[in-house]
Amino acid sequence: MHKGVAALFSTSKHEFSEVTGKIFTFDVGVHFFEFQGTVFVADSRTFEVVTNVRKITSERADQVINTFHDKTKGDVVFVKRKELVEAIKGKPLFAKKIASALVMGTIEALTAQKMIARIKSKGLKIIHELLNGKYYFKVDETDPKSLRDFVDLITDTYLISDVTDLEYKTHAKERA
Repeated sequence: MHKGVAALFSTSKHEFSEVTGKIFTFDVGVHFFEFQGTVFVADSRTFEVVTNVRKITSERADQVINTFHDKTKGDVVFVKRKELVEAIKGKPLFAKKIASALVMGTIEALTAQKMIARIKSKGLKIIHELLNGKYYFKVDETDPKSLRDFVDLITDTYLISDVTDLEYKTHAKERA
């Protein structure tokens, strides 16, 4: 046996056997590696930084707001839009959530009226008003609760069962 390696466990034989091929050792700081075409990630934060996944995901925050604005033909206005987008970009989890909502089509299905109804029913910390035919939404980008409420609102975090009428807070969903 090679020094430092006791044995290799074979799942097909359910036994340990001596390693006869090349042995690669990894630094304890390894964050991800590739084996037979599959990438194994031990530390997603570092992996996301090294592969620019975080940067790309953060850039989607701007795309989400633009998509929603375009979809509503400008009838929905986010006050301090630039600051809101920058705040979301600064929070990778929020950026991931809204990027996912864009891919899932959630953003395309939103309407200002339904957003306002949800804001009222959940007591979300988002100011809204209708002025001259346009809906204005104000999210305090410096307030973590206001920012979280906004992300939860546009990512369909709260869902109601058609069968039981019970409401659920869900972060992972798959369209039927």
